[in-house]
Amino acid sequence: MNFDLLIKKAKEANITEIEIYSQHKQGLNINLFNRKVDKFVINNTKGIAVRGLYNNQMGYVSCENLSDDNIDFIIQKLIDNAGVLTSEEESIIFEGSNSYPEVKPADASFLSIDPQVKIERLQKLEDAIKKKDPRITSVGYCMYNETKIDTMIQNSKGLHLIKSEAYCFVYASAVAKDNDDVKSFGDYIITNDFNKINIEELANNIVDRAVALLNSSPVQSDKYPIIFENKVFADILQAYEPMFSGDSVLRKLTLLKDKLGDKIVSDKITLIDDPLSTESYSQNAFDDEGVSCYRKEIISNGVLNTFLHNLKTAHALNTKSTGNGFKAGLNAPVSVQSNNLYIKKGTTSINEMIKSIDRGLLITEVAGLHAGVNAVSGDFSLQSSGFLIENKKITRPVSLIVVAGNFLDMLNQVEFVGDDLIFTAEQIGSPSVKISGLQVSGK
Repeated sequence: MNFDLLIKKAKEANITEIEIYSQHKQGLNINLFNRKVDKFVINNTKGIAVRGLYNNQMGYVSCENLSDDNIDFIIQKLIDNAGVLTSEEESIIFEGSNSYPEVKPADASFLSIDPQVKIERLQKLEDAIKKKDPRITSVGYCMYNETKIDTMIQNSKGLHLIKSEAYCFVYASAVAKDNDDVKSFGDYIITNDFNKINIEELANNIVDRAVALLNSSPVQSDKYPIIFENKVFADILQAYEPMFSGDSVLRKLTLLKDKLGDKIVSDKITLIDDPLSTESYSQNAFDDEGVSCYRKEIISNGVLNTFLHNLKTAHALNTKSTGNGFKAGLNAPVSVQSNNLYIKKGTTSINEMIKSIDRGLLITEVAGLHAGVNAVSGDFSLQSSGFLIENKKITRPVSLIVVAGNFLDMLNQVEFVGDDLIFTAEQIGSPSVKISGLQVSGK
């Protein structure tokens, strides 16, 4: 579609401002079960989401028909929708930032690799899991997913931006059994470089974890020093991401709304949102409103510096957008979202943390992050599993326990921040973290 023509015709129809958000998504999804392909889906979709200001009301329309013949239909739909959808909120079409950072082009070379190679890679993963330990009774499924997304934003104010992201993802899970005890564990690798998918390393980790959890049991209910493994703490951080959103401030859904400039957690905690971080698999030079992205410290050594904003929340709170206006999909509205949100790593290894504990817990898995977390109050109660630490050593696996506390209180009890920063598939990062004490319910 000729987007210049669309903008020209929109202006002629008295649409005073217009924005085109275009997306081209390519992907492949393969599921393997018992070495046979259970699912094979190729995706290749294109579409646009258009919004335009007509009589001071914003109209919206989306379509996948990108023929120039569809331009008049899109314009009429915008006008019709603007007359139906009324809102008192000011809608903003952005004229562009003064400058944009340079981001390394996304490497989507995996798209050209023969799918059979990817299937064989999954078969090797399944074989490696099954062969590693006789207590592995089955492999749930092995999955490969690859995605490339090309995004373009163009508007009537002269903005014209293009970006792309690309990544591939491999996941597998295994079931281990010893007598009547059964445990399972799943893990993944996400990267933008197909050659960095280390099948042996992934298989070893899945099997080692599944087997290590066999014959686990709860501990006595008490208060324990706790080490949260990096991926686990990243998942917990993700659950509390809304606490740092300008939208939560507007809706009075965060305890931090009046805390800017205050020390809110331990000075060992620095929380960063960095869309440009190369430690994550994806980088963004601008958000989905066309605002330039940059690194920002939400918390610096315990002090709250800023909330995350899109154009709407920034305007309402008389501040500037932080470049955190993102869409969950082509037709989704823009919301405030982090982009490579992470806790700055420290210098302590997880082994050093273990050696600092006479009796405590290493938590390697939590469940119930949706039901067991209150992002408004900060309270949490999470079913957990991991390992008991006694006399500075891991002694046995632990399960069927509940770890409870408050997120901000917990961050005030941080003793050590690890050196093992890792990013999850959701682009949330954390190192392992040691907390001085949390209440644990067991037996």
